[in-house]
Amino acid sequence: MTTRDVLIHWLEFVNAGDAQGAAALYAPDAALLPTFSARALLTHDDRVKYFEMLAGRPQSSVTLHEGTVREFKLSDTAGTLSGLYAFRFELDGQLLTFEARFTYVIDTAQRAPILHHHSSQIPRGM
Repeated sequence: MTTRDVLIHWLEFVNAGDAQGAAALYAPDAALLPTFSARALLTHDDRVKYFEMLAGRPQSSVTLHEGTVREFKLSDTAGTLSGLYAFRFELDGQLLTFEARFTYVIDTAQRAPILHHHSSQIPRGM
């Protein structure tokens, strides 16, 4: 498995609404700094609740902007990924898109390979 494979699995779990599957990709002591929360999610249960919240949004999905993904290898099994993706879901009866940037620290030698994940919305109208 490669670091990019981990990202693809994450996208598949989130798009399937599989909160347990998405949360299981994170190491027990991983930090998730999520797109739609003001606080760091540091426990498995907090990460499950966050992904359940996303899955509960009507028409929820996330799409990777493939050409933006950059990988930096730290070792044979560890590396970082950064890039852009777009979340879509219905809010107040309107389908909205939220562009976001992400950085992952991944170690594919770990059973739960995501060690750190930061995601934030791209500010609109700079």
